Amino acid sequence: MEMFLILGMEVQLQISSMQIGKAIKDIRKEKGISQNKLSQLAKLNRGYVYKLENDQISPSLDMVERVAAALQIKVSDIIVKVEYLQE
Repeated sequence: MEMFLILGMEVQLQISSMQIGKAIKDIRKEKGISQNKLSQLAKLNRGYVYKLENDQISPSLDMVERVAAALQIKVSDIIVKVEYLQE
């Protein structure tokens, strides 16, 4: 179970790394950004981004924040995408 602070409120969400990775991949593609470019913007190894998007690793909140910043979105935008993908 992940804990997120959204708009000053603690919110508990049960989100698997698979859902986060898929959401990040979808958002990245919607923005027309390559994995290589995202890795550069987030200052992450390209292999890490690949593994994240392909459900091979579980990201820390810090890593999700870095990716969100690189995509110029909020972490909450990723959570909304996860919820959309669950429907």
